Amino acid sequence: MARRRSRCKIVLVLPAVGGGGERGDLMATTKAETRHVRLRALNAGHASTNVLTTSKFTWWNFLPLALFAQFRRVANMYFLLMGLLMMIGESTPGFNSPYSSATTIGPLTILITISLINDGLTDLQRHSADRVMNKTPVDVVNRGGGKLTLAHIRSGDLVVVRRGETAPVDLVALAGAG
Repeated sequence: MARRRSRCKIVLVLPAVGGGGERGDLMATTKAETRHVRLRALNAGHASTNVLTTSKFTWWNFLPLALFAQFRRVANMYFLLMGLLMMIGESTPGFNSPYSSATTIGPLTILITISLINDGLTDLQRHSADRVMNKTPVDVVNRGGGKLTLAHIRSGDLVVVRRGETAPVDLVALAGAG
């Protein structure tokens, strides 16, 4: 007698988004939306990997994004504009400034440089923490069983999480032991 494989299916019932009735009140939005997540299969419309990324920058966009973040601060923008006005006053006879532009631009440059170094080191720590988290092994029951990394689990995978282990964020608990 041949053993028959059953197709497992998890059905999530989510509340509908937006107004559903004429009045648009809470009672009128009780319409439900059904989402099917099949086990042991690729689920269309879902990400193929589960890679965690918490870092803000890459090596090629660090300088523009970090400088933009620094000059969004009102104080940094104020001292930059004052330094530019002082430079214009030094180079044109339009107005005189009692101070040179270096007294404003110099300290601002030092403070911005220190902040950029701090942002860069913090982001490097985020990159290394992301790498460690993505390489964390988890037990997967379906797809042949065994260990996979957190970065390689997909929607629909059955994952065994024991007490004290790191669990993926996008996890629906099917059973638990007290």
